[in-house]
Amino acid sequence: MTRYGDFVVRTAVAVGLAALWPGLATAGPPFRTDDPEPVAYQHYEDYIIFGTGTHISGDTSGIGPAWEFNYGLIPNVQIHIIAPLGFNAPAGASNQFGYSDTELGVKYRFIQEDEKGIRPMVGVYPLLELPTGDQTQGLGAGHYRLFLPVWVQKSFGDWTTYGGGGYEINHGGGTMDQDFWFVGWLLQKKVTEKLTIGGEIFYQTAITIGGKDQTGFNIGAIYDFDEHNHLLVSVGTGIQNASSTNLYSWYLGYQITSAVGMAEKAPADMAVKAPRSPAAPVYGGTGWYVGGNVGYSWGHADIDLNGTGSFDFSDANRTYLDGVIGGGQIGYKYQFGPDSILGLEADIQGSGQRGGHTFFDPFSAGTAVTSYDAKINWFGTVRGRFGYSIVPQLLYYATGGLAFGQVETSGNTISPVGGSAFSASKTHTGFSIGGGIEGSVWLPANWTWRLEYLFLNLETLDVATSLSAAGGTTTHIEFTDNIVRVGLNYQFH
Repeated sequence: MTRYGDFVVRTAVAVGLAALWPGLATAGPPFRTDDPEPVAYQHYEDYIIFGTGTHISGDTSGIGPAWEFNYGLIPNVQIHIIAPLGFNAPAGASNQFGYSDTELGVKYRFIQEDEKGIRPMVGVYPLLELPTGDQTQGLGAGHYRLFLPVWVQKSFGDWTTYGGGGYEINHGGGTMDQDFWFVGWLLQKKVTEKLTIGGEIFYQTAITIGGKDQTGFNIGAIYDFDEHNHLLVSVGTGIQNASSTNLYSWYLGYQITSAVGMAEKAPADMAVKAPRSPAAPVYGGTGWYVGGNVGYSWGHADIDLNGTGSFDFSDANRTYLDGVIGGGQIGYKYQFGPDSILGLEADIQGSGQRGGHTFFDPFSAGTAVTSYDAKINWFGTVRGRFGYSIVPQLLYYATGGLAFGQVETSGNTISPVGGSAFSASKTHTGFSIGGGIEGSVWLPANWTWRLEYLFLNLETLDVATSLSAAGGTTTHIEFTDNIVRVGLNYQFH
């Protein structure tokens, strides 16, 4: 097992609000406590983290979806990366969603276990957190962090126990964060050929100045569909200071394990390679496909108050457009070489994204109050795709192109000299860009699943209002959107 992003709650002050920061901390999926065993030489572990997070006192933060990849670079050494999308839902403030902090690590096992004796396995696993998330939105720490742990493991038949701990360098300039200690221990049992169940207990010192220590536990399970495909799940809660550290937490992920360019039955750490056939198809190779999708969107409608195209992208003048989306897609993909795909895809989506906002107009002669509602009724895209298959079961792809959709706004302005109503609706064009993961794991032939993120910009909607702005009575509202969706496709041969 290896590490996943666990979300300890950290407090940061941004725009006068106490925000939750979902930090990546120690963990071996689906637990927080880790083990010292690296991925075997030239083997890999690929995780799709559907969601993991922590809830405290009505506030919730975490990541999902996210991608984790571990690779056995040399015998006894594993390299590691987590690329996460994070979410932050503080009570009394706007929900936030976006890219969170990136994690890099190297696991080194320097003592191998004596299976017939008492000598345990021992390793170190330094982890570096890069401040790639937006701290002001509660999506990142805003500074670099380094965790330095030592892990120990011993197995007895169907039973395995491991644990240890370390010190995290967590202080950053101008923040309330401080360095802290983490220790944890786990016991698990393989109850059937496919099911393993375990439990852990852990302790962590305060991670902020004036914060509280925490003690908690998790119970979890790993289900092996076969030797390469695994489902991981855990739930837990705090024992000490739970209301401010961990009322409840969860993890749900899917793991794919195999060898890169090696015979499937080759012993671990063996360097013998079996070349991939140059004609090996990636998800059926070239052909047309159709499918459906469902997801969720976090969009914005940002208003230009002065009529000059100078937008104020702050919460004071921003409407949040959150809602469920769903639709269908059709596309064509062309395989060139054994690993690469080029394609073209079009999709159309129904959208339940709605939002409203009220603000004071600083340009009016008197004190004017404007209230307006904004909607994205539907949208679609036409995009190119380029994908590369690092492993046989998964295609990683980038995508981008044209976006179009119907945006709508309506509202009214009330001032000491009178009031007026306004409304506008128009189909706009813009652009889209994103990426995703596509796979054919444990699905019938011709079927593939996908997990995708897209950013859309549907440009500006011009609205005739009675605002006495410096640039006239035309107000501009810019619509942007963040989309996460899952899909299922059928490919024709």
